[in-house]
Amino acid sequence: MDLLDLDRQLFAIINQNAFHNPVLDRLMIVVSSHSLWVALLLLALIRATISKDRELWRLIALVIIAVAVSDSFCAYALKPWVARWRPCHELAAVVLPGGRCGGMYGFPSNHAANAGAVVAVLAQFAHLVRRRWIVAAASAALLVALSRVWLGVHYPADVGAGLLLGVIAGSAVAASFKMWRGERA
Repeated sequence: MDLLDLDRQLFAIINQNAFHNPVLDRLMIVVSSHSLWVALLLLALIRATISKDRELWRLIALVIIAVAVSDSFCAYALKPWVARWRPCHELAAVVLPGGRCGGMYGFPSNHAANAGAVVAVLAQFAHLVRRRWIVAAASAALLVALSRVWLGVHYPADVGAGLLLGVIAGSAVAASFKMWRGERA
């Protein structure tokens, strides 16, 4: 058995399981929704505006930059180069609770990369963020990764690579900012 076979088997275990039900399926759709993340960003912007906290504004800007970097790199550089089909385009027996498959290629997962980038930036600025928020963000990133496989649009390796690339992108953005400010990265 090679790694691709193992990836397909893990996909089948997660996507084609007995736990699919309307409540869990809807939860996974919501977790994968861009609307949820935009709403969280708006809440952070409102808090930053009310508190007039410059460090929070910087943190929000860094998160946005890190997500833009990870999203662009995955979508425009890696996906066309790797050209790995999504499971919903490649396999016959895929459960698609969301009813949509997405673009042709799935490696790496942009959703997972973006979530990983957010976690990395928050972790790099742990002195500004309560630990529970970093833990919540990391838990949410793992849930996003799981949701993409659950919804049938990514293989486990797609989301694993996405998380890793997002953490690298977020760490690079945070380190670059710290170096620019003359801080130790």
